[in-house]
Amino acid sequence: MGRILKFILLVVALGHQAKANSFFENLISQTVAKPIFETPKEYFVTPAIGVGSYSNSLWAQTVDSLSHTNSNFYVIGLDINKYSTHIFIPYKDNDDKIQKTVDSDAFRLQTSFKFFPHVTIDAGFSKVIGFFSGNPDDPKSTVLKYNDLGFKKYSLLFTYMMEDDHRSSLFSPISYGPVETGSSYFFGVELTHNEIMGLRFLNAKLPAPDQQDDPVYSARVLSALGSFGWSQAKMYDNFFWSYAVGVGLGGSYLEKAYENKRSADSALSTTVPLGAQFGWNKNSFTTGLFFLVRSSSVNIDNLRLSSSNGYSGMYLAYLF
Repeated sequence: MGRILKFILLVVALGHQAKANSFFENLISQTVAKPIFETPKEYFVTPAIGVGSYSNSLWAQTVDSLSHTNSNFYVIGLDINKYSTHIFIPYKDNDDKIQKTVDSDAFRLQTSFKFFPHVTIDAGFSKVIGFFSGNPDDPKSTVLKYNDLGFKKYSLLFTYMMEDDHRSSLFSPISYGPVETGSSYFFGVELTHNEIMGLRFLNAKLPAPDQQDDPVYSARVLSALGSFGWSQAKMYDNFFWSYAVGVGLGGSYLEKAYENKRSADSALSTTVPLGAQFGWNKNSFTTGLFFLVRSSSVNIDNLRLSSSNGYSGMYLAYLF
């Protein structure tokens, strides 16, 4: 009798387990998590490699645009079944340019993931310490060096694309295959942590009415911005192009350091992202040009500080 009872309990338990498995399979099939839990029947792997340069420019009132050296990079990308990521690897500029200006400590790390059909997550870190103004190739131009002026920026961007199959040029410099013709609105939330140092050197270059006796030395800026934009792509024969533009507005919390004190403040922040690609695809081979720039601004005491962060270059990709 005991063995019969154990057998009946085992059958009942297996029946409940089958029902539970069926329940979870139905649940997964009806949610956006389905692509993560499903095991694809086959993998499509597309590696890519490219070269380019990135630029981080600063402006403050009448101060000339500030540039930096060591802006070149290699970009390596990988796409597996339309889930992609990429990384920038910087390398040094030639010695002649550095000797005429500054040897900037520049580095950029950025990656982009598409976890769910509509949602893209973009994370990045960029650092530049050492700027200059003027044209080093023009003998008549005065080159000013700001060796201690720089920033370290961490960013995290969540973007919701209205059309789930649309891939925007704002998130990846690389197209891993033929682009599907289409367009989409998008909404984003961006969180940034920006450490800016060497600001006192800019104070001395401002017009006399804007200068301060106790200028801000450095600032830590925590920002949260909401953005809205439009993205479009077009495929014509083997050629394709795409572009995206947006605008963002938000608030910033500032922690400012002076020579003998610290203070906190808040400010309004804005951002304008703009990206574009142009390329060619034939069977498994894709090549193209890319461009992306994000302009932003924030007020720090007497400084109306604006920046333009972006990159441009070219790449090759091959589908295996």
